[in-house]
Amino acid sequence: TQNSNNSQVERTSAIQVLAKHQGYLRSEPFSFLVSLLGDKQTQMITGRQAAKALGLLRIHLLNERHLDALFQIISEANSFYLPALTRQFTQGREMNESNDAFINDQNWNLLGNKLSVVLNKSPGFSTLGAGQRQKILQAFSNLNGNKVHKSLSDVMKNNFHGQKKQETEIDPLVRMLNLGNASRGRVLFHEERVSCGVCHRIGDRGGKLGPNLSKIGGIRQPRDLLEAILYPNSTIVNGYEYYVVESTDGKSSGGIIHRENSSAIYLKNADVQDVRVPRDKIHSIKNMPVSIMPTGFGQILSKQELLDLVAFLQVCR
Repeated sequence: TQNSNNSQVERTSAIQVLAKHQGYLRSEPFSFLVSLLGDKQTQMITGRQAAKALGLLRIHLLNERHLDALFQIISEANSFYLPALTRQFTQGREMNESNDAFINDQNWNLLGNKLSVVLNKSPGFSTLGAGQRQKILQAFSNLNGNKVHKSLSDVMKNNFHGQKKQETEIDPLVRMLNLGNASRGRVLFHEERVSCGVCHRIGDRGGKLGPNLSKIGGIRQPRDLLEAILYPNSTIVNGYEYYVVESTDGKSSGGIIHRENSSAIYLKNADVQDVRVPRDKIHSIKNMPVSIMPTGFGQILSKQELLDLVAFLQVCR
């Protein structure tokens, strides 16, 4: 129900703040996040928030049970959630006041071995970006006299979703476009499970974070629509570029520049939240070659649902 979904969103947001503040969670909120990611009916944006909250946890503060649960989640994660879930493994080891690592070389190396195993199993791993792969490798480098972590390095090289793989996935769908049903696609577009309408507007219904799709069928070819859904980073619409703003206090925020005035800029991100950054606190602004639209729809939607969605977008003129 709508009230239940709103309650989940509010609770997940509160837990995300808690995870960021203290770096760990008690069993009850931790289990709640895990249950959201395991439920296929969870709204995509709520699930993404849950993944982000888990990604904010600090490795050395996790007990063994929570760490095992996190690895299990990663092994099952699709590409919509995986980047957020693996965030803490890109940060490297934290140091104590004596500048010693909280986790020693031997245990950190073992964590790298476990991570390589679960990433290799993860359905979303093939689409994990090159930048994040490199950060993970760097975080586990220079252990026990080895420049690179062999297990992780091997996994990273053998599972990358390149341009040829994209074409292999899109070509068969293009040949099946006649099987799409626009009526079913319309329902799917506004369904809470998929949440397209949270960010995109068609007619007088939907959000404004992403491009207005009211006339998209007259502008883009069906193949372009499939590519935009499955691989949103391939083409980024002008005016919807993703920026990372670093503040003078060392914090960073990301999103589309939603609006700005003489005193601040306002970013809006994939959680549809406004972030205000005062101009006198801005250290740098970087344009990133990524779309604010998350990847992973190819693993959430069936082939028939993809075809139905494209059929609906084609009649939007």
